[in-house]
Parts: sequence; structure tokens; C-alpha cells
Amino acid sequence: MKHRFSFPVSGPRALAMRIRLLSFSLEREMDRMFAEKKDVTLAQFMLLIPISVHPGVTQRAIAMHRNVTEAAISRQAEALCRKGYIERGRNPAQKRERALYLTAKGKRALRRAAGHADARFKELFARIKPARRQQIVAALDEVIASIGLRFPSSVKNGPPAMQTGGIVAKHGT
Repeated sequence: MKHRFSFPVSGPRALAMRIRLLSFSLEREMDRMFAEKKDVTLAQFMLLIPISVHPGVTQRAIAMHRNVTEAAISRQAEALCRKGYIERGRNPAQKRERALYLTAKGKRALRRAAGHADARFKELFARIKPARRQQIVAALDEVIASIGLRFPSSVKNGPPAMQTGGIVAKHGT
């Protein structure tokens, strides 16, 4: 007997599966787009963002936020250092931790990469009217809140706020 898997058409599982498919597909699309641009990888772009929002953020805080190892962040940070996009410094509170800072060259690279990403997102979502996109964002914000994460008002249109200890979650301030 053959078992065929199909996407449910309604209910919580239908929503969860579509969010996962969309997340996976967007990540793959952005990987491809950044590879074509040959400046930064998606992983490097995702490292530049919190460094730009929170100069001096530690590798440990980014690793906690992204749920990856510090070694993975360290490898990306090393590649960005070689390109001259970031500088590493010591965290004054914890001498063994590395604090990360964007250089002027890194700020320009981030602006370029963000421009490429914005242009691609504009293409991908062109068929959805702006009012409908806002409804989708509001619905996704509800899902995000239901799992205990939130976008603080100061970074509503950016990544979750990062502090030295990690992201602001349901128990953060």
C-alpha cells in the first residue's frame, strides 16, 4: 500500500507547514541571490545585521540568537574580518568574549546586500497588495508572539533586539 503525503488545506498544521516551506524556500532563494552577487553570503549578511544594530554585540549573543554554535559565528566573523567588513574587539565586561563592530567598508557592504535583498523581496511579493502584506505580517506577528518571541517596538522592522546575553524573548525586557 502506497502512502502519499499531502499538505493539509486548513488547520494549524496547514499553517505550520506553509510557514516552514516558505521559510526554507526564501532562505534557499536568498542564498542563491547572494551567491550571484559574490560579495557576502547569506550567513555573513545575517551576521552583519545584528552587528550594525548593536555595535559591540558579542559572538556568543549572536550564536544564542541564531541557535548556532559560537564556532559557526566565529568562522563567518573571520571571513568578514578578512574582507575588512568587521573588526573584533574585547568585550569590556567579559574579557574572553569577542565584541564585533562594523567598519566603514562593512557598512557599505551591508547597504549593498540589504538593497539586493529588498529588491528581490519586492519582486517575490509584488503580486500581494501592500494592505494584504500588512495583514500577513500582523498574522505572523501573532504566531511569533504565541511561541514567546517578540519584535520590540524599537526594532519593529528589523531583527529581534539583541543584548549582551541574547535575544529579547518572553522573559526579556
